[in-house]
Amino acid sequence: MRVSGGRRPSMIYGGTVISSSMLLIGILYATNATASPGGRYTIIALIYIFVIAFSMSWAVVNRIYCSEIQPMRTRAAATSLGQCANWVRISL
Repeated sequence: MRVSGGRRPSMIYGGTVISSSMLLIGILYATNATASPGGRYTIIALIYIFVIAFSMSWAVVNRIYCSEIQPMRTRAAATSLGQCANWVRISL
C-alpha cells in the first residue's frame, strides 16, 4: 500500500508555494504596486506565506533527507557537521 505524503510531495508543494509567492512579490515590485497601501499589505502577506511554506517544507525536509542519505557509521558526524555549517552560514 502506498502512503500519500512524505518528503517528495512536501518538497514539490512547498517549492511551488515558495516560488509563487516570490514571483508575485517580484511582480508587485516591478509594477510599482508599493505606492498603494494595498500593494504593501499584499507583499507583507506574501512574505508571511513564504515563511510558513518554507518552514513547513524545505527547512525541515532537507534536514531529514540529508541525514538519511548518510551511511550509518558516518550519519551522526555528517549530520552534526551539516547543522554546524548551517548555523555558521546563518550567523555570518
